[in-house]
Amino acid sequence: MIPNQAQSASHSRLATLREELNQLKTPSYPDELATVLTGWGAKTIPVIREDFAGQLEAFEGLLAKGYTSHLQIAKMTYASVSTFHSAWEKDNEDAVKKQHTILTFIDGLL
Repeated sequence: MIPNQAQSASHSRLATLREELNQLKTPSYPDELATVLTGWGAKTIPVIREDFAGQLEAFEGLLAKGYTSHLQIAKMTYASVSTFHSAWEKDNEDAVKKQHTILTFIDGLL
């Protein structure tokens, strides 16, 4: 492959993964989006490593940047049902923020 074709293929693979990430929606159960984000990141790392090696450390840092599971805290404190619901909503909001941060990062690469 000549350099422009290689670059085009790299962008195409990353664009496909970006669209997949963009299609993820609000989960139907707690921590679903966070779990899916982790899986998506695991299959995206090889593409970043191969085609955007200079950005690998930054990308891995975004993936590693977790959030406090408010739902887990609620479970540990034997919280009320309304507290569980609030914790679930907060965890989902945090996961959506992480999703958008990663999308912005990928957009910068493309």
